[in-house]
Amino acid sequence: MGRNLESSRAIGRGWDEMSVDYQSSSEISTSDIHYSPFGPGEAELGLIGEISGKDILELGCGAAQNCIAADRQGANRVVGVDISSKQLEAALSIRNKTKSSIEVIQGDLEDLHFLKEATFDIVLSMFAAEFLYDIRRFFYTCNKLLKKGGVLILSTVHPLAAFEWDSDMETLLVKNYLNPPVERWGNESNPDEGKATTFFRTIEEISNTMLDSGFEIKGLYEPGVLPETEIRKSPYKGPYWQPFFKRFEKTPFALVIKAKKIG
Repeated sequence: MGRNLESSRAIGRGWDEMSVDYQSSSEISTSDIHYSPFGPGEAELGLIGEISGKDILELGCGAAQNCIAADRQGANRVVGVDISSKQLEAALSIRNKTKSSIEVIQGDLEDLHFLKEATFDIVLSMFAAEFLYDIRRFFYTCNKLLKKGGVLILSTVHPLAAFEWDSDMETLLVKNYLNPPVERWGNESNPDEGKATTFFRTIEEISNTMLDSGFEIKGLYEPGVLPETEIRKSPYKGPYWQPFFKRFEKTPFALVIKAKKIG
């Protein structure tokens, strides 16, 4: 598909607009890596394994809570990239408060020419791929950035999140799973600049595109929410997500894939 510059710019503007509210109403751990709202984190799932001494890149790092968690667990080098200047302002604030040594860079995830190939042991990307116009290009770039045998951990919006939830019936109204809609959002302050886009993709499309990009899939997960008595252990929660709790109890919000670079 190629790069869509205007789509990327719209994502940056959209997240700049919502960053302050999102960060203030979310409870995101800087001690454990998160994968889904109200769901288990790395401490329970163990997808990454040993972090100590590893070189780690997070693409779409937001306020870099996952980066800081990896740094605290002994990573050798941690780099976070995000297109939103406001998200990165929050990242720098948290980095200073935690006295972390992570690096943060403002950049477009569809044009990562500024990163050196075969540099990282682990690439993380949490809730970023759904905003990208061309995920084939993205996965191919992730593969190039990884060292031999490196691992990609992707958490992206589950395709079922595209559909309406009937809160009275507590039922998901799936109209056409094989052709999920796109969502246009953000940029309320200047509608003429265009809205950002969320692309909902089927599990088949995401998985096959990853395989075609030189990866071997080692695991695929659809995490639910933790039991209410265990919610405090989730590294990703807060008032921002509370209205969706009942929905997330029955349908997954996140699709999580662990993949290893071939060769």
